Amino acid sequence: AGEAAIVFGAVVVAATFLLRRVASMPFAPLHKVLLGLRLRYRVGGHVETNHPHANIFKRIATAFENNFVKGQEIGAQLAIYHDGNLVVDLFGANDDHPVGRRYK
Repeated sequence: AGEAAIVFGAVVVAATFLLRRVASMPFAPLHKVLLGLRLRYRVGGHVETNHPHANIFKRIATAFENNFVKGQEIGAQLAIYHDGNLVVDLFGANDDHPVGRRYK
């Protein structure tokens, strides 16, 4: 009975770990999540670097890209205007998500 309880406990711990990992990357293919493989994604656009708030804009761009690195986005676009000027203009796409068509 003691060995069965240990095995059951190990299975519960492993299942909990796997479920949390899968839930943290909802748009990533299951095999890539379980094996820890790198996701294929594209992020591009423009971040204004000659601006007093350029460091904030760069941090926003990094956070935007991290959503794709972590498998938390399928596709997204972001535009930020400051004082009427476009300062951040980004797009991104998860190329591993089986949506049936390529995100543009």
